[in-house]
Amino acid sequence: MTILGTDGGLLSEPWVSPTVMLGPGERLDIWADFSKYAVGDRLRLLGQAFDDGSSQIMPGRGRRGMMGGNPELPNGAALSLMTVRIVEQAVESRTLPTQLSKDKGLNPDDALNSRNPRKFKLGMSLYHCHNLEHRYAGMMRNYLIQANTTTSV
Repeated sequence: MTILGTDGGLLSEPWVSPTVMLGPGERLDIWADFSKYAVGDRLRLLGQAFDDGSSQIMPGRGRRGMMGGNPELPNGAALSLMTVRIVEQAVESRTLPTQLSKDKGLNPDDALNSRNPRKFKLGMSLYHCHNLEHRYAGMMRNYLIQANTTTSV
């Protein structure tokens, strides 16, 4: 599939990938060319199985997630999302542009705290359902996170 955009808008250029990983609520804009398939073919979009780590976070809860989840479809289970059935042969006359957006993305130097980033450690303590009270205590500031790292800046 060819990815054209994400929640952040159009990519600067199309990106081709056989798989993508999405979190809850994330979306992608994709371009799918089915012209190489024959009438009668069926294609499935699958959510692949993954280890969600919930058994380590919430011992005894199994793979149902933090809030109990759906016992019929455990967190991390494989899932068939969509089936496409080819019903007629067609020729695509449109072409995909090589440049989708002139946006160059975010510049870390534009962050208000670029010279003095706040350090924090990611963990379950960040999963609060009552963040409004933290805003008034000065805890809901903007953060600079260095791209492609596993450590805080």
